Amino acid sequence: MAPLLVDEEGKKDANRGSKTTIEEEIDRIGLSGLQLFIVLVCGLGTAADAVELLAISTILERIDATTHIKGVISGGVFAGMLFGGVIAFSADAFGRKKFLSIAAFWGAVFGAATAAVPVSDDLGQLLGFATLRFLTGIGVGATIPTVFTLAAEFVPTKHRGALLTLVASFWMVGSICTAGTALLIFPLIGDRWPIFAAMCAFPILLTGVLSLVIPESPRYLLEKGETEKAEDVLCKLARSKGKKTLRELGLFLASTSAARVSEQTSERGARGACKRFFLPISHVLKQVPLLFNRHYRRTTIILAVVWITISFGWYGLILWAPSILGKFDNTTNGGTNSSFELSPDLGNLIISLGNLPGNIISALLVDAIGRKKVLAGSMFLGAGAACFFIFAKSPWAHVAALAAFNMVSVGGWNALDCLSAESFPTALRAAAMGFLSAFGRVASTASQSVFGALLADGGGEGEAEGSVVSVALPLAVAGGVIVVGAVVSLFLPKEPKGKSLEEVGGDDDSQQKVHVHSNEVEEGGRERSNEVSALISEDRA
Repeated sequence: MAPLLVDEEGKKDANRGSKTTIEEEIDRIGLSGLQLFIVLVCGLGTAADAVELLAISTILERIDATTHIKGVISGGVFAGMLFGGVIAFSADAFGRKKFLSIAAFWGAVFGAATAAVPVSDDLGQLLGFATLRFLTGIGVGATIPTVFTLAAEFVPTKHRGALLTLVASFWMVGSICTAGTALLIFPLIGDRWPIFAAMCAFPILLTGVLSLVIPESPRYLLEKGETEKAEDVLCKLARSKGKKTLRELGLFLASTSAARVSEQTSERGARGACKRFFLPISHVLKQVPLLFNRHYRRTTIILAVVWITISFGWYGLILWAPSILGKFDNTTNGGTNSSFELSPDLGNLIISLGNLPGNIISALLVDAIGRKKVLAGSMFLGAGAACFFIFAKSPWAHVAALAAFNMVSVGGWNALDCLSAESFPTALRAAAMGFLSAFGRVASTASQSVFGALLADGGGEGEAEGSVVSVALPLAVAGGVIVVGAVVSLFLPKEPKGKSLEEVGGDDDSQQKVHVHSNEVEEGGRERSNEVSALISEDRA
């Protein structure tokens, strides 16, 4: 990585001691309790995503509406998440922590408001309900890219794959809690789903509350020229681990270009306020072309295709699982449901539990064989599980097939989240996560309408043969689309396993190091560097 010429401020920084990078300092500190807490907060954000998404399929089962209207309502959540993913670009402009707090509280407010809206067969009420789910989706969609960005920027290199997988694994926690809550609460409250909807807003509210107490990403702070604040965060991490701080060791993080900081802070008053208000829009317009420059074009395109295919196939199949199970049982048992021994809520719980072994296996494999192999292998196996569902003959076999689909495909999701967060530099990381997840949301939205239409066609009374086709077709479509993504993923150019974020994402040393073109400064720094090296070795030991 090429060094960057710096200003006089950088020379002053060089006289403070020996230079270090955030990556080196985080690796020296190791994994502290504070970092684990940050990872858990990010995981809670992922769980909240699962709760809000999966709750809608449970609620729709208790709303009197046509299949097409239910598809519109379900698609409204994903449309909101699409918009939320786009505005997640702002996390690169305003900060990861601040943006996470705003997005989480937004999602909590509108998620709870959903419970207050009466829903009947009136079209106006149904559209009002869909609008509130759209607004809830904005908060959820903006949260997810931010939590993966934040977690990736706080953890040591050797633990990054496992901990990002842990963040992704909280999806399982959310899905199990959603299914378990539905199974326990509805026998007590009947079909009064507003109580269930209000309960489902709690995880994202808790995410917002806890996000207020975590520190800002030191990588973001350094990228924005706030070097001392970045050092403060690293000192806080060191103290939570019982290690000497970088200041105690005589180390410092070199400042980034003062011009960038000046550009952001020079505008004052009404003009400056107006400029900052439109910053997210200008930021998006600047960031998107950078994702397609010669360094990142191939990675961006391939990851976008994988996000589209896995989102379309997985969300289409899982969120329509209750309807698919009902149709398949109708078809294979002479149009009656008498032999189906599982309630839909219990079936959903069993399907969600399929995530558990998948998460454990993928957490072990992402750092052992690499993200790319886990991604491709999981998607191929997921497509196979979807097709196996077609040939299952009993209700238990249908549920087992969907649980197997969840088990193997969750590894693909975990690996995809790791790759998306690791493959881009600090200045583009949140933008890349938002951009890629937005493609996923488009595909997820489309899947709700497509799968709803496929299930509606040929499923009328007395048309058993048509019903078989209408169920087998969406399963075959899901499997085929996922296979396409698996093949495309094999061509990803980078494998982040065992590499620092700078090596994978191509972060310029200008973000964390300053090359000082002064012989006097270099000579003075060498002598001090020898003293500090001994202290670092002692502290690591």
